Amino acid sequence: DKSEVYEEEEETKISDMITFPLEDFDLKPFVNNPNLPSDYFSKELNGDGLTGNEELKYDLVGVIHHIGSLNSGHYIAYAKNAKSGDWYLYDDERVRKVESTAQIVTDTAYILFYQRK
Repeated sequence: DKSEVYEEEEETKISDMITFPLEDFDLKPFVNNPNLPSDYFSKELNGDGLTGNEELKYDLVGVIHHIGSLNSGHYIAYAKNAKSGDWYLYDDERVRKVESTAQIVTDTAYILFYQRK
Protein backbone atom coordinates (compact mmCIF):
# COMPACT_ATOMS: atom_id res chain seq x y z
CA ASP A 1 0.00 0.00 0.00
CA LYS A 2 1.60 3.17 -1.17
CA SER A 3 0.75 6.43 0.42
CA GLU A 4 1.61 9.60 -1.39
CA VAL A 5 2.93 12.57 0.45
CA TYR A 6 2.23 15.94 -1.06
CA GLU A 7 4.51 18.76 -0.21
CA GLU A 8 2.57 21.95 0.12
CA GLU A 9 4.40 24.84 -1.47
CA GLU A 10 4.33 28.00 0.52
CA GLU A 11 2.49 30.63 -1.47
CA THR A 12 3.64 34.18 -1.20
CA LYS A 13 2.15 37.38 -2.44
CA ILE A 14 4.04 39.17 -5.19
CA SER A 15 4.98 42.58 -3.89
CA ASP A 16 7.00 44.00 -6.77
CA MET A 17 6.62 47.71 -7.32
CA ILE A 18 5.05 48.51 -10.66
CA THR A 19 4.79 52.15 -11.58
CA PHE A 20 1.74 53.28 -13.51
CA PRO A 21 0.72 56.66 -14.91
CA LEU A 22 -2.00 58.80 -13.38
CA GLU A 23 -2.68 60.66 -16.64
CA ASP A 24 -2.22 60.23 -20.38
CA PHE A 25 -1.58 56.48 -20.35
CA ASP A 26 -1.15 55.88 -24.09
CA LEU A 27 -2.14 52.42 -25.29
CA LYS A 28 -1.95 53.15 -29.02
CA PRO A 29 1.43 51.39 -29.51
CA PHE A 30 -0.15 48.16 -28.21
CA VAL A 31 -3.46 48.19 -30.12
CA ASN A 32 -4.07 47.29 -33.77
CA ASN A 33 -7.48 48.97 -34.04
CA PRO A 34 -8.12 51.93 -31.73
CA ASN A 35 -11.77 52.34 -32.73
CA LEU A 36 -14.66 51.35 -30.51
CA PRO A 37 -17.73 49.67 -32.06
CA SER A 38 -19.66 52.88 -31.35
CA ASP A 39 -17.06 54.82 -33.39
CA TYR A 40 -17.96 52.84 -36.50
CA PHE A 41 -21.67 53.42 -36.06
CA SER A 42 -21.51 57.17 -35.44
CA LYS A 43 -18.90 57.93 -38.12
CA GLU A 44 -20.63 55.85 -40.80
CA LEU A 45 -23.89 57.70 -40.16
CA ASN A 46 -22.17 61.06 -40.44
CA GLY A 47 -20.31 60.09 -43.60
CA ASP A 48 -16.94 60.52 -41.88
CA GLY A 49 -14.28 57.94 -42.48
CA LEU A 50 -12.32 56.26 -39.71
CA THR A 51 -8.71 57.34 -39.90
CA GLY A 52 -7.27 54.94 -37.34
CA ASN A 53 -5.54 57.94 -35.75
CA GLU A 54 -7.92 58.18 -32.81
CA GLU A 55 -6.05 58.66 -29.57
CA LEU A 56 -5.99 55.94 -26.98
CA LYS A 57 -5.07 57.98 -23.94
CA TYR A 58 -6.45 57.11 -20.55
CA ASP A 59 -6.52 58.75 -17.13
CA LEU A 60 -6.49 56.80 -13.89
CA VAL A 61 -9.79 57.15 -12.04
CA GLY A 62 -9.52 54.46 -9.37
CA VAL A 63 -7.17 52.02 -7.67
CA ILE A 64 -7.81 49.16 -5.29
CA HIS A 65 -4.98 48.30 -2.91
CA HIS A 66 -4.55 45.06 -0.99
CA ILE A 67 -2.61 45.31 2.24
CA GLY A 68 -1.61 42.06 3.89
CA SER A 69 -0.63 38.54 2.95
CA LEU A 70 -1.88 36.20 0.24
CA ASN A 71 -4.31 34.52 2.65
CA SER A 72 -5.57 37.55 4.52
CA GLY A 73 -5.49 41.29 4.47
CA HIS A 74 -7.43 44.46 3.96
CA TYR A 75 -8.62 46.32 0.87
CA ILE A 76 -8.71 50.08 0.44
CA ALA A 77 -9.66 52.11 -2.62
CA TYR A 78 -8.67 55.42 -4.10
CA ALA A 79 -11.04 57.15 -6.50
CA LYS A 80 -10.90 60.41 -8.39
CA ASN A 81 -13.90 62.71 -8.16
CA ALA A 82 -15.04 63.36 -11.74
CA LYS A 83 -16.19 66.93 -11.05
CA SER A 84 -13.46 68.29 -8.77
CA GLY A 85 -10.53 66.12 -9.89
CA ASP A 86 -9.67 65.45 -6.24
CA TRP A 87 -8.62 61.99 -5.08
CA TYR A 88 -10.27 60.28 -2.10
CA LEU A 89 -9.28 57.31 0.02
CA TYR A 90 -12.07 54.85 0.92
CA ASP A 91 -11.20 52.65 3.89
CA ASP A 92 -14.26 50.85 5.26
CA GLU A 93 -16.50 53.55 6.72
CA ARG A 94 -13.78 56.22 6.54
CA VAL A 95 -13.40 58.54 3.55
CA ARG A 96 -10.82 61.28 3.35
CA LYS A 97 -9.38 63.56 0.70
CA VAL A 98 -5.90 62.60 -0.50
CA GLU A 99 -3.38 65.42 -0.31
CA SER A 100 -0.63 63.72 -2.35
CA THR A 101 -1.06 61.27 -5.22
CA ALA A 102 2.25 59.66 -4.19
CA GLN A 103 0.33 57.38 -1.82
CA ILE A 104 -1.72 56.02 -4.75
CA VAL A 105 1.22 54.59 -6.72
CA THR A 106 2.62 51.98 -4.32
CA ASP A 107 3.48 48.29 -4.28
CA THR A 108 0.08 47.45 -2.76
CA ALA A 109 -1.86 48.58 -5.87
CA TYR A 110 -3.95 45.62 -7.00
CA ILE A 111 -6.55 46.70 -9.57
CA LEU A 112 -6.37 49.85 -11.71
CA PHE A 113 -9.33 51.62 -13.31
CA TYR A 114 -8.66 53.83 -16.32
CA GLN A 115 -11.06 56.01 -18.30
CA ARG A 116 -10.54 56.87 -21.95
CA LYS A 117 -10.10 60.60 -22.61
